[in-house]
Amino acid sequence: MKQNPQKTKRKLTRKYWFTVEGENESWYLAWLQNTLNRSEKCRYRVIINSTVQQNPLKYSKTLNPLAVPEVTHLCDYESNEEHHVKRFRDVCQQLKESTGLGGRNFKYHLGYSNFTFELWIVLHKEDFCEPVEHRYDYLRHINRAYNQRYARMGNYKSERNFKRMIGRLTLGDVITAIGRAREITARNRERNMPSDVCCGYEFFTVNPSLSIWEPVECILTECGVLD
Repeated sequence: MKQNPQKTKRKLTRKYWFTVEGENESWYLAWLQNTLNRSEKCRYRVIINSTVQQNPLKYSKTLNPLAVPEVTHLCDYESNEEHHVKRFRDVCQQLKESTGLGGRNFKYHLGYSNFTFELWIVLHKEDFCEPVEHRYDYLRHINRAYNQRYARMGNYKSERNFKRMIGRLTLGDVITAIGRAREITARNRERNMPSDVCCGYEFFTVNPSLSIWEPVECILTECGVLD
């Protein structure tokens, strides 16, 4: 019996590379990969490689730029305290030094969250555009948005709880989060909110602000999920 060629045709593969500060970001990207690959709308088989790495410059030196031409680093702008600002700017410096290292055709992109990655997680379920006093304040909004009762941030961040929580999300939620994050960015620009540029990477120094949505939007657009 002859098989339907459309049913047996394999999808082409698209690969994306990330370095991330913590395991929660890596687990999220793994969830996104699996969710895209289950979607009938996704035109490609998606592979999202994410590595927990605090030192992007060190990581970039291990890569073959012909195989990995670009990587996005996800990190937090945790506060305007001096040590957090210095740490963030040090990351930007490493990204700049990695780009074109040794004459290689390689580019390191930045995806940041101000204050933390939890802002991006909240936006999947809640239109959240107000500043918070402390990065741990996101726990209250996560509990409300996801109908949880985590007493501590560590409870939410545990592998079991985090994977169970995001396992309830859909690609529709991701698209909604992208739209909300884009609105936050546009609002910050319209209001001339405080911003800075370090080593060619632009970012807002107030919360809420983020650019994590940009690489996610790029993936969904290239795969035909987002028009």
